[in-house]
Amino acid sequence: MPSFDVVSEIDRHEVANAVDQANREVSTRFDFKGTDSSFTLTDRTIALKTESEFQLDQMLDMLYGKLSKRSVDLASAEPDEPVIMAKTATRNVVIREGMARGELRDDLNPEVVQSVLYHSLRGVITGALPITDPLRFARLLETTMLLLYSGLAKREAP
Repeated sequence: MPSFDVVSEIDRHEVANAVDQANREVSTRFDFKGTDSSFTLTDRTIALKTESEFQLDQMLDMLYGKLSKRSVDLASAEPDEPVIMAKTATRNVVIREGMARGELRDDLNPEVVQSVLYHSLRGVITGALPITDPLRFARLLETTMLLLYSGLAKREAP
């Protein structure tokens, strides 16, 4: 039976192109003239360097614009807190691929995910077993779901 896996991969070439375009824009913009502002890409981290926190925020918006134009998912970009020292402001943006095992996306409601899983598993169990005795089937379904929930609850607990 064929299967497929959902994979969240980022095209690193597109990320590099977006960083290059952002560097070009920083070097030509009037409000960044005379500043030592730059974007630096290393493996999965983009370092933003400039003189003030305001310019750092502008650079972050500029980077997001370039990434979105190159079809890079902005949810994969996680900015760190800015580091402000004297006349230098820096911020790192980490580009993540995929998700850690057992981690939910921020935009998903855990109750909705739980409901969808429950009803889809219920449909699988209902379709796989012959219904000869409705009362016995209901107890089997309830026991299976309780075992599933207790297993999930044990995984969620720290």
